[in-house]
This record gives sequence, structure tokens and C-alpha cells, in this order.
Amino acid sequence: MISPLATLLDVKKSGGSYLPPLVGSKERVLSSALLTASLLTPTLLTAALFFTLAPLTFALLSLSILLLSALLSGGRGFAWFVWILFRVHDAFLIELGV
Repeated sequence: MISPLATLLDVKKSGGSYLPPLVGSKERVLSSALLTASLLTPTLLTAALFFTLAPLTFALLSLSILLLSALLSGGRGFAWFVWILFRVHDAFLIELGV
């Protein structure tokens, strides 16, 4: 009787055995550097996108909350808010030399 393990393994007459190769010699294997690059690239792009968009989103939400609060507080609050925005905008125009 032949054991099932002996049929899967190449049993030599000397008693030694070896496992069949998992990958044939003609098949290509991804190198660890290529595998690392393929996993690391999307992660870095996601992190860069998050750290770029998060401050922009925070600034726009803060501006919209300030504008909404100025509008709801009455005419004087809104006029004060617009005056501050014009002053800040004017400071950047002076800095740029426009």
C-alpha cells in the first residue's frame, strides 16, 4: 500500500524527501521592493491628500460659520465682518504690490 503522503512527496529510496517547489522556475515573482512600493504609494498619496484638504476644509467651514453668525446677528455685525474681510484682503494686495 502506498501512503498518500508518499504520492505527494518525492520519496527517494534512501528515505529522504523534499517538498515540490511552490513556484515554477518559469513564473515571475514580485520582488519585495516592488510589493512595498505598490502598497506604500497609495498610502502616501492618501495622507498627502488628507493633509492638504483638511486645513482647507477647516478654513472654509470656519469662514462660513463666521459669515452665518455675522448675518444672523444683524446689520452692524455683518458690516463689521465685511470691513474686516476688506482690510485683510487689502493687506494681501499691498504685500503683493498690486
